Amino acid sequence: MQIILGLDPGGAGNFGWCIAQYTKIMPLIPLASGLTDNSSQAIRYALDAIPEGSTLASAGIDAPLFWSKSGSRNADLTVRHAIKQAGAPHVSGTVQDINSLRGACLIQGMLAALELRERFPELPITESNPKALRWLLPSLLDIEARSEHERDAMLATVSAWAAFNRPTDWEDLFAQEENAFTPVSMPILYMIPNVTRN
Repeated sequence: MQIILGLDPGGAGNFGWCIAQYTKIMPLIPLASGLTDNSSQAIRYALDAIPEGSTLASAGIDAPLFWSKSGSRNADLTVRHAIKQAGAPHVSGTVQDINSLRGACLIQGMLAALELRERFPELPITESNPKALRWLLPSLLDIEARSEHERDAMLATVSAWAAFNRPTDWEDLFAQEENAFTPVSMPILYMIPNVTRN
């Protein structure tokens, strides 16, 4: 069995994690989720919950995994435009500028990516934006969880699914970013349903 991991970095008691069984087509099958305090705990609990004999196929993290040396990221501008077209009323609040994000998201998200890369050198790791996904894929509005952070971790597994499956109706915004920088070695992605072709 192949497993997809989703992480939603937050502060103490609000770091969501979820593992789901990979399926070729959606929906994924959530197997376990929870809340913890930091990236190391979330990764440990998630990996401990993976059934014996299964392998981790990809991971999605609801946090920026790269910066642009030119300033604002084109990826954020692109997603803001797409969710505005989908009807989102407050696009700058849904897709915040990287310089306005809280430390738990920025620091813990990057620490999670770095730890995953140490453990799994070839693992596809994708940035995810669960709140934007809910505008771009309205079917995801039906996903329920015990908390918002667990729900967002479940939604991050959807991005991880796309990073592993590479469906033609999704695209990698990281690959399109000019002057991008990340301290995490490849493969790093930012998988999102096709937004530049709308």
